[in-house]
Amino acid sequence: AGVNTAKVEVTRAEVGVKAAEAGVAVAEANVRKAQTQLGYTRILAPFDGVVTRRLVDVGATVGPPLPGQTAPLLTVVSTDLVHVVFDMDERNAARVTVGAPVVVHVSSLPDGVFKGKVARTAGAFNPDTGTLRGEIDLPNPDGKLRPGLSAAVELPMGEAGK
Repeated sequence: AGVNTAKVEVTRAEVGVKAAEAGVAVAEANVRKAQTQLGYTRILAPFDGVVTRRLVDVGATVGPPLPGQTAPLLTVVSTDLVHVVFDMDERNAARVTVGAPVVVHVSSLPDGVFKGKVARTAGAFNPDTGTLRGEIDLPNPDGKLRPGLSAAVELPMGEAGK
């Protein structure tokens, strides 16, 4: 009888261990779920930048957008390299090639003269405006240039086609 009682107690203990192990597994799953949910409380950009537009209030609860819709929360821009976008008419476009030196004038800044090169141009003229879009990438290590500033671009004045 004592052996049978001991076997029953061992079986109960084994069942208790299995129940405890299952409880630990559930607790670990709950921890992982909580960690995942906590991860949703922080928004990280894939690059260093500045928030230029916030479309939700701090502390607001947000969820995924509806299918087929987008719902941006923030606009973040990188300011270490500023893209200057300009349009050229046909006469000037004939003189400008990728790599051509340019001078960018930002009148709202003291010492607002920046030298750069044409980084890229559009492959075709805009039929609505008759202009060709060009872009300049200006390094901005001191953060002086801010996205959205107005600027004038001084293009090279060589002969067309050279």
